[in-house]
Amino acid sequence: MNMKHTMHTTDKISDRKKLPKTYAELCMEHMPRAIMDDADYDNTTEMIDRLLATNPLSKDQESYLETLTQLIEAYDSVHYKQPKATPHELLVAVLESSETTVEAFAKLIGVKVDAAYKIRRGSRKLTVEHIRKIAEKFKLDPAALIG
Repeated sequence: MNMKHTMHTTDKISDRKKLPKTYAELCMEHMPRAIMDDADYDNTTEMIDRLLATNPLSKDQESYLETLTQLIEAYDSVHYKQPKATPHELLVAVLESSETTVEAFAKLIGVKVDAAYKIRRGSRKLTVEHIRKIAEKFKLDPAALIG
């Protein structure tokens, strides 16, 4: 009998075991594979959350995060048929609905105002750190801002 288990961690990031730095070690903790059910989905999003709580990420951790994000997006595209906004469209909608000024946005993500304008226009991409800060502030799934 094959039983699936959802990873269980505490709510406090500081209580979580430190993430491995290499791709191979990360795979030993949670092997990236096609998401087939809610347990797979929960385990994958939990690992994404743990990665986003890690600062800074190693190159292998960034690559692993991108892999997990692609798996989540693939599952969501099949199981949740909704008109999908691009990460930039979502960012603009969130900033507009929250009435966040470009100056406040720049302060939030730790960049100069001219860089915030470029991100807002879509001519400059968000970094992992920007995504982490935006997702935390606006209670978004970080995967929705990756693109």
